[in-house]
Amino acid sequence: MDLLTFLTTWLLATSAMTIFSYAIYAITKNEVREPVLLSKLLKGSTPENNSRSPKIILGWIGHYSIGIIFLLLYEATWLIAGLERNFIYGLIFGIVAGGLGVIGWIVLFTISSEPPKIRYSLFFSQLIAAHIVFSLTAVWAANCIPII
Repeated sequence: MDLLTFLTTWLLATSAMTIFSYAIYAITKNEVREPVLLSKLLKGSTPENNSRSPKIILGWIGHYSIGIIFLLLYEATWLIAGLERNFIYGLIFGIVAGGLGVIGWIVLFTISSEPPKIRYSLFFSQLIAAHIVFSLTAVWAANCIPII
């Protein structure tokens, strides 16, 4: 995949995942938004959601940085294993990435001095679904974005 396609795929996939998480938040009114939770972990407490806070910006940067790492891992796996970028592998990658995401968040919550008070079962289940959205969007974008 060329650099422009990779960057576009990264932005689309991470944004689709984020929109999914924000939709779950809007429906349930339970905090599941990754950038917000990252910013709360950076603050070391559960303060109000202030979209102008420097920590929320770091939460967004962290979220999108993790997205690029996942896409790099996907690309390496596709190339090394010679796998097709298709729906089935996208689904499998999403489930595996979701599981890794759950493990990563458990570690973050465990080492935090004041982990956020959230519904963990809801957060972790939507996290797996959000990674499936990320993966399927990445497969679609990598296959459909024309090389310039």
